[in-house]
Formats: sequence, structure tokens, C-alpha cells
Amino acid sequence: MFAITFVIAGAALVVITLVISIVFLRPRDRRLQARAIKRLGFGVIAVFSVLAGLFIAGEAFEEPGGIGAISLILAWLIPLVGLAGLAWFRPRLATPIMIALSGAVVLASLWFAVDPDAWRLIEDQYGPVRAVAVYVLSAAVGILGLKKTVIAGWLLVALGVLPIAASSLGSFAGAVSLSVVSVIPLITGILYLVSATQGRRSDLSDPGCISTIV
Repeated sequence: MFAITFVIAGAALVVITLVISIVFLRPRDRRLQARAIKRLGFGVIAVFSVLAGLFIAGEAFEEPGGIGAISLILAWLIPLVGLAGLAWFRPRLATPIMIALSGAVVLASLWFAVDPDAWRLIEDQYGPVRAVAVYVLSAAVGILGLKKTVIAGWLLVALGVLPIAASSLGSFAGAVSLSVVSVIPLITGILYLVSATQGRRSDLSDPGCISTIV
């Protein structure tokens, strides 16, 4: 998973650099630039979410396999689908829920730092719970970013940094699985914030325009 993640992250950074360079070399229509950067960010996290989901499902079928694997997959797939649907169809309602869940993930990482032995018992039995939680939440927040770009951008940056930082207070081993699922959300979060900044500048240069980037 490490190799896959960092290959994707490296490829994503290359693509991002090329696309942003092309976008900014074109005539300066900031609204078009903002839209292009936002779509790029969503594309990066969408591809990662699909590949990571397939990997997690494959791991479950290898161990424990059978009915146990299906139960583990449904345990994260159902919340992912529910949160993604909420983010798309009810972004205003989804926003405080995403913020609260992000806070819960950070608190869980702080708990790990305080009592890593207890968390290791949980994760030995159920797998990398915190990493999967970050994955599920990041995928849903990525969709929210199409509607609420600024909020989603900051949430993705927080999910990419804070759980690792909190876990590392107790043990760097606690940050291993989290680092795998945090690289792409961090990249997407930064792209969403850049997109929002460009959109805001477009509004300032055209007072009659109402921004669609929130």
C-alpha cells in the first residue's frame, strides 16, 4: 500500500504541476482557473479513493475472508456511500457533520498517543481503524469540496496533517498506516484552497459576479 500510495502521490504532483502551469500560462480568466484546479483536486482524490477502496477490500478478502470480509467491507462502505450522498445532495447539512467527524478522528489519534496499547488491541482485531476512518471521511469531504470548496479544503488539510501529528506524540509507529491515506487528501485540500483563492480574486475583479465557490 505504501508503494501504491506514494507512486500515486508522486504522479499526482507531476500532473498537478503540469496542469497548473498550463492553466496559469493561458489568458488570465480566474474563474476558469479556479474551476480547473478544483476539478483536478477532485480527480486526484477520486482516483485514490477507488484504488484505496479496492486495496482495502482485497486485504479483507485475504484476511479474514468469507463472511467476515464482507462484514468489514460493509462497515466502511456503507458510511462512505452515506456520507458521499449527504455531501452531494445536502452539503449544508453535511458540513457540520464532516467537521464533527474530523474532530473525532483527531481525538482518536490523541487517544492513541495517550494509550497506544489499547488501540493496538483494537486494530489487531479489526484492522487499521483510524486509517480507514481517515480514508472514508476524506473521500466524502472530497465530494463536499465540489459544493463547499473552502471548508472542504481546510478539512482535507486537517485530515492530512492532524491525525498523523497527534498519533506521533505517542509513537511514530502509530503514524505509519495514517501516513498512507493522508498524502492524497492533503494534496487535494491544498488544491481546493488554491481554487477558492482564485475564485475569490475573480469576484474582487468583477464585483457584479456572485461566486459559486464557497
